[in-house]
Formats: sequence, structure tokens, C-alpha cells
Amino acid sequence: MTWIEEVLKCTSESESPERYFWWASICTISAVTRRRIYMSRGGLYKLYPNVYVVLVGPSGLRKGNPIDLSKKLVDRVDNTKLISGRSSIEAVIRELGKVHTTESKNQIVDATCFLISSELTAMLVENEYAPGILMDLYDSHFHDKWRNVLISRAPDKLKNVFLTMFAATNETNLSFSWPKSAVNGGLVARTHIVLEEKKRRLNALVEEATFSPDIEQLSKRLFEIANLKGNFKFDTGVDKYFDNWYHGFMTLESLDKTGTLDRLPDSALKVAMCISLAEKDDLVLTKDNVEEAIQRSLECVIGMKKVFLGTGEHSLVKPTTFIIRYLIKHPKHEVTRKRILVELYGQADAIDLDRIVDTLVQAGTLEIIKGEEEQIYKLTDSVIDKYESLKEEEK
Repeated sequence: MTWIEEVLKCTSESESPERYFWWASICTISAVTRRRIYMSRGGLYKLYPNVYVVLVGPSGLRKGNPIDLSKKLVDRVDNTKLISGRSSIEAVIRELGKVHTTESKNQIVDATCFLISSELTAMLVENEYAPGILMDLYDSHFHDKWRNVLISRAPDKLKNVFLTMFAATNETNLSFSWPKSAVNGGLVARTHIVLEEKKRRLNALVEEATFSPDIEQLSKRLFEIANLKGNFKFDTGVDKYFDNWYHGFMTLESLDKTGTLDRLPDSALKVAMCISLAEKDDLVLTKDNVEEAIQRSLECVIGMKKVFLGTGEHSLVKPTTFIIRYLIKHPKHEVTRKRILVELYGQADAIDLDRIVDTLVQAGTLEIIKGEEEQIYKLTDSVIDKYESLKEEEK
């Protein structure tokens, strides 16, 4: 059983959605790694496993439980600066620049920090420059040194920046509290939006839980992770797998204006490193690590779209056009349901796809073929013939 699986097991009786605890685990691992672990990206830069994660859901969905667990675990390891509650971006910068002495008398001189809050809107006092500064601090691979120079105060000098952020809020607060500059300027693109709408289960908590988090037990693996150091590598053949996925993914037509999909490869690798660290010490990414990281990251893209595009602006016209163009370009003009859902990540979900397919079938554009394991969508002969005739006219 991996460390993440242990976390999910000991929190299985909580009403909080399981995905919330899964991402809490990723944030916790991320925070304790600091800048000791990285992955070389073609020798051009070092990618560190720091992540930004925001849990989103209606009030009463128990978002605070995973936040609290992550905070307690990172506090127990005590190898990074912990900033929680209400603050300002200026105060965060000052704390990053200070020397922190741990309970074990160790000194943390680097600008490494875990920024955490059960309510995102209370985390940082409103400041028009906060989104831009958070974006800049996220890109730790660019910042061995970072300076904040203002006329009104002495310069802040940060060394070896590494910031992990974990917060929660509801959908309304998130869409209104982050300005347009955060949505289209890059902060949203750097943040995993974990949207859930229902509790995992109902539990009145009238009886003692069979499973519950043991901070001392769970922190043992985190202490081991905190002592690891080095460069992550791909397992045999995984580099080719990632390369093929990357080129296929990055050449897709995108409806995303936030930049999230363009940043997803690096974002997924950050998550993959954390998944690997939950299992083993060898600093090697397996295909399973990479596949799960990609899947989890893509799930967050859908959450981001629903929060920041909203149902009023969400149109099926563009994803419908994307499907038709995809099928036209495909040699056999057909695609499995699973494949098209992967291609549509961040643009439309399964419910949207059902509506699109139903419309296209009724319009005579698409036909559904029952495969051995799943449905196959194929352009009708009349549409293919029309397309071929248009190509001939263009010659």
C-alpha cells in the first residue's frame, strides 16, 4: 500500500470527497520535498514538484478536513516555513526571506514555504499584484534568487524559492475573488482546480470511526521523503511514452484561453514526482506514475472550465466542431468513445459528449458502432463523400 493509499484508507469514513484527500496528499508530499528533488527538463531547467491546489465545492462539503490533515502533517515534519490563515502577499514575501528555526533547532534559510488556508479568499488580503507575484514564485525553476524592491521599504531578497499552495473555497468565491488577470494571466494555469459537488458519503459520526488519521504514523514516510535528494529520471521506455503523448496532446486544437492545457505537461510531471515519492525512494517515474498524473491533472482542467467559464458561457458549438474536424482528419474517420473523451478533456465532459453525439446522429453526421468493449463514433458515408468531393474541387 502506497502512502497516498494509506491516507485514503484512514480517511475513508470522512464525508469529504476522496479526491480532496488525494490532492491533500500530493500537496503534503510537495511541501516537504522543498528544492532537494527535481527533474531535469532537457538540461534547460530543473522542474521542482511544488504545486498549487484549490479545493472547490459548495459550503458544507467538508473541505476543511483535508486542509487540516495536510497542515498537521507538514507541521509535524517541520522542514519548511508554514504560513496559514489570513495574510498579505507582502507578509508572505517577508516570511519567505526570514530564517526559520525549527523545533529541532534546525535553521531554514531558503525561501521554502507551505501556504495553506481553509478559505482561499481569506488567505491573502486583496492586492492587485498578488496573482502576478504568486505566478512568479510558482516558477521556482527560474529563481535561485528573487528580489522585491520597493521605494517604501528595504529590498526583500529570497534564495532558492519553493512555494506550495493549498487552499479551499466555493465556486462563487473563486470565480469572483480571482481577477481576470489571474484567469487569463497565468495563475489559474498553474493551479489544479479540484471541483466536487457531492459528499463521498453521509456519516453522522455518532460512533467512533474504525479508521482515523494517525499523524505520527503517517509522518514517518514524510520524514523519509524529506531526506531524499536528487534528479528524477524516466523508467525504461517511459521517456518515449511521454514524448509521444506530449506531441499528440500539444498539437490538439484547444478551446482553453487560460493557458492551463499548455502548462499541463509540466504540471503533470510535478504530480507524477509526488506520486512516485509516495511509493518508493528511487526517484524513477514509471509509466503508471505518469499516466495517473496526467489523468488527475486533466480532471482538474474540467473543474477549471466549469468554474471560470460557467454554464452561461459554456457552448457545445466549439467541441462539436472539434469532434467533426478530428474525425475528418482521422484516416478511418472514426474514434472510440474513450479516445474522444481524452481528446476533449478541458473542453467537454461525458454528459456534453452524449448531447453532442445525439445531435450529430440525428443530423445524419455521425453513426454509432458497437465495438467489442466500447462504442465507436464514425462519420457517415454521406459526410465523408462530401468531404472527399470538396477536396477534389480544391485541387
